[in-house]
Amino acid sequence: MRIHIPMNGNTFPYFEYCVQNHKRLATNPSALEFFAYSLDAGGAAKASAMGYNAIKVTDSSAGTLGHALGIEAILKNLKNGDINVISDSDCIVLYKNWDDAIAKLMMTNGIIGTTFEDIGGFSSGTTKVQTYKGLPNVAWVALSPKYDWQFDTSCNKDVHLQIDSQELSETFNLPIGYSLLREHTWKLPFYLRENKVVHYNFNFVRPTSGKAKAVLTGEDYHTEYTLHDGTPFVAHQRGSMSKTFRVHHLSKTFYDACEAYINASA
Repeated sequence: MRIHIPMNGNTFPYFEYCVQNHKRLATNPSALEFFAYSLDAGGAAKASAMGYNAIKVTDSSAGTLGHALGIEAILKNLKNGDINVISDSDCIVLYKNWDDAIAKLMMTNGIIGTTFEDIGGFSSGTTKVQTYKGLPNVAWVALSPKYDWQFDTSCNKDVHLQIDSQELSETFNLPIGYSLLREHTWKLPFYLRENKVVHYNFNFVRPTSGKAKAVLTGEDYHTEYTLHDGTPFVAHQRGSMSKTFRVHHLSKTFYDACEAYINASA
């Protein structure tokens, strides 16, 4: 299984923790192969110096554009015949033997992963400009080897796609009259529809919802994702580019909570 992690010099500590976390909770850590996709020269140098597979995507791009270039590079480096996982550097798996669980779910699904927040949430708000809903994104996603996963990752957050037909509404799971935010995976729903890919979405759980079991930070900035039976599987801190690893309050509380859950579940 190949695991692809976009990162840069600032997020290198997140990247290293992400690698060790995935290894720690895997059934077969020796079968995991990690790649760092650096969005600056510093990240690639750090990753290479520590012996990681490192690909320098760009020298200086950050934000949505940088991430789009990173995903484009990842899609060119998928491991044929095996499950590929894409993970943000500030994601942490919570489920022991997660690799076995993904392999079993992949027997009946083509894509398994995190989703965007529904309309009216902490981050999504009530605006009529929204990300697509009810389909996996690439914060943390597993891709079946049955598909080539070659789709356009170009983005344009300044020009929104008008949801003005039933077909677009059903493709992006947004009401007619809304607009789609064209972030770096906005064309993934087209690919899923055209290739009839069966998807498995983790449940989206905020820490203060009363449903969280692991990310008990009291900070709705964070997200816990669970299997359909409510078991925590992966969590996402967000904001790693601007929040020093385990120093910033939102980073420290997140990792402390996740580790407490993992240790209690061991």
